Amino acid sequence: MLCFLVLMTQGSFSQIDSLKNLLKPNLPDTEKIKVYEELSFYHIRLNMKAAESYRDSAALLAKKVNINKFTAYAEIAEASILSSKSLFRKAIQHYFKSNNLLDKSEPILQGANYSDAAYCYYSLGIKDSFFFYSIKAIKLFEKNKREDKMIRTYGNMAYIHTTLGKFEEAKKYFKISNDLAHKLNDKRSLSKNLQNQGVMYEYMSMPDSALYFYQEALKLKQEIGDSLGLATSYSGIATVFLLKKQFPQFLKNINLSIAIAQKMKNIGYEANGYFYKGEAYYTIEKIDSCIYYMNKSLKLNKETGDISRESDCYMYISDCYDIKKDYKQALEYHKLYKTYYDSLFKQESVEQLENLKIGFETEKKEEENKLLQTENKLSTATIKQQKIVTYFIIGGLLIVSLLAYFIFRGLKTQRKANAIISKQKEEVDKQKGIIEEHQKETIDSINYAKKIQYALLANDDLLKNNLPNHFVLFNPKDIVSGDFYWATEHNNKFYLAICDSTGHGVPGAFMSLLNMGFLSEAIKEKNIEEPHEIFNYVRLRLINSISSEQQKDGMDGILLCIDRTTNQITYSAANNEPILISNNQVIELPKNKMPVGKGEKTESFTLHQVNASKGDVLYLYTDGYADQFGGPKGKKFKYKQLNDLLLNSCHEDLNKQKEILLSTFTNWKGNLEQVDDVLIIGIKV
Repeated sequence: MLCFLVLMTQGSFSQIDSLKNLLKPNLPDTEKIKVYEELSFYHIRLNMKAAESYRDSAALLAKKVNINKFTAYAEIAEASILSSKSLFRKAIQHYFKSNNLLDKSEPILQGANYSDAAYCYYSLGIKDSFFFYSIKAIKLFEKNKREDKMIRTYGNMAYIHTTLGKFEEAKKYFKISNDLAHKLNDKRSLSKNLQNQGVMYEYMSMPDSALYFYQEALKLKQEIGDSLGLATSYSGIATVFLLKKQFPQFLKNINLSIAIAQKMKNIGYEANGYFYKGEAYYTIEKIDSCIYYMNKSLKLNKETGDISRESDCYMYISDCYDIKKDYKQALEYHKLYKTYYDSLFKQESVEQLENLKIGFETEKKEEENKLLQTENKLSTATIKQQKIVTYFIIGGLLIVSLLAYFIFRGLKTQRKANAIISKQKEEVDKQKGIIEEHQKETIDSINYAKKIQYALLANDDLLKNNLPNHFVLFNPKDIVSGDFYWATEHNNKFYLAICDSTGHGVPGAFMSLLNMGFLSEAIKEKNIEEPHEIFNYVRLRLINSISSEQQKDGMDGILLCIDRTTNQITYSAANNEPILISNNQVIELPKNKMPVGKGEKTESFTLHQVNASKGDVLYLYTDGYADQFGGPKGKKFKYKQLNDLLLNSCHEDLNKQKEILLSTFTNWKGNLEQVDDVLIIGIKV
């Protein structure tokens, strides 16, 4: 099945053959190191065993030569192999070590290291560092007029703009990269760009265009013999067939991708293949198969350190166990998902601090080594002169001088070592202080963000003036919340929104602020009065602003409108339905099963009217209360149990109802972690 992996055109071997021809017996060791490094790089996508062998040869010679510049080549070979195996954190450290060994006379190599480190940062989901080091690389390449090196960096910039949904920017960078690649006949970069253009069209929900580019990339990779690249092309083709719901074609292509990854020993690509298989089985409701492949992917992702993908695996496994009604397992994996998901928010600043620290300490150590070498050279020269003088004066003084020298040098070396240790300790303490200060600043910033968010929530006076009999139970999972309740008055109408934004914590809070802003814009600026039209407007604003990349960012919620002239109550509901308790019966009012944001449905939201009598109680809530795990068996609370609780307590005073809800939630949760924000509002008509 994989016999094509060994078929390569003669032109594909030309670069490797040219390099091998340079390895003559009389070739200096320093030149051999460079050749070994390049041979290792070219073999990474063809034969990993050969790549590792050339890397080892480069490392052995570099150790023998013991010159910084050539040790840097060996570090590049090691970093390239680690990156190809998706061990990105380790690869970054070796790219930095290489740059710290290079001086300013090697700007192109330094730029290439920055570019490759940027790719690793992107693969780890640290996008700010990707941009920072990509720009550093581009500046070095432009300054030195190296178009051949700019091709890949601009291609990487195009790809990350694709993932951010900035497709026009992505197309601009693809054009720059492709024009340079055509000009220099760089087929490897062209094949990579074709692959990533397929990704772009997949993000743009244009599967046929995506399939075309994936297949064109596949053809070119077969032509140039890019064995590892074939794995990405088959994976891309597979995802398109999954979108088209052509499951046999999906399996055929994803299995090809996994087989190539295994042959090339690329655990990152293999992990992605298992993840896509698990995702596919989830869509066709084969839950046990989904769990099996997600666990296989998870095991490999732990080796690569891909926290983002680990988080996704935990999420799917948790959902699978929930479907199987194994709530204990569902809760355990849900907690792991939340832990890994939340760690992604903190990862970037910590990674940057650690890598800056590595770079600083490496540079500092090199400076100290250079200084020590210089001093040793000066000391040796002094001793030689001293020996000559002493020979002419008296032999006995030679012994005394040598003893004095060695004692002095020992003391000096000891003092210098003590000074270095002291400086290193000071630096560690300093970095520790920086990290602690950074953490304190982060918490302070989040607490300040809480003040801002709470200031934008519906204030008590506004609610009391329009809803004399009501209660609000608001219990965020974190300091700030993705759930929010918001109210305003306009044209003698009162509006109340109870919403659950995508995410919780800081990401959820950002979304809630954006959602509140769009609600206010619709009512106050656009003078839209009907709740369903307000939701339609907010959905459009969200899609145009942030959700064009299919992330489905937005909110679920209910928007209530009370006309103070007619006392008529109307509403629109997205995924969450209002609950009306009338005549001791729970009435689940209608809702639209779609979010305010990008989803599978695009029709208009529906306007509904609440027909309530005096004394009825209307409840508006998000999903956090019902989704909480707890109780004697660790199950979810569920909506039915929540509605029964509301029915049993609806005759109580509203403040008493709030106390009952809060104490029941606390008792149910017990020692388990709160899984989501909780928001319930009760209104007595």
